Amino acid sequence: MPMPRLRNARVRILCLGAIGLSALAWTVGQSVSVQVQTAPLRSQPHYFMGKATAELAHGDRLSVIEAKKGWVKVRTNAGQAGWVNESALTHKKIVMQAVDGPVEVKAADEELTLAGRGFNKEIENSHRRGKQQLDYTAVDRMEKDPIYQVTMDQVGRFLQTGGVRPAKGGGK
Repeated sequence: MPMPRLRNARVRILCLGAIGLSALAWTVGQSVSVQVQTAPLRSQPHYFMGKATAELAHGDRLSVIEAKKGWVKVRTNAGQAGWVNESALTHKKIVMQAVDGPVEVKAADEELTLAGRGFNKEIENSHRRGKQQLDYTAVDRMEKDPIYQVTMDQVGRFLQTGGVRPAKGGGK
């Protein structure tokens, strides 16, 4: 049986190795593609504090400048630089083709944000089944009503006005 100190050292080495491998996932100068329907190009690596400066489309090719805690700084073919959440990117080159019939569409950036926080349609349905005595009619109505739609830019302005600052290192 390994000594506790030796086992702890092995765990630390494995963790450092995993961190090192994830950092290598995005190489400076590497070309990547946008794999979601749309993704904002942000001024900072943060959902709320990083102002959206442009919108990237599915299949757009980008060049990696830097990677940092779940975010990748990229440059567009037009020369615009900014940050994109790594979940919106793929190493694969996406080739757009005209097709007859339906086309598979990937999730939008907002859907990835919710999924990254562990909330998706399956979990919502699970909550509904588990709490059948609750009435979700008002929630459903609000989700469809444009008056309740809030953009990430509006959330960012709200946080800035209130003096809310992200924890060191930004946020995912």
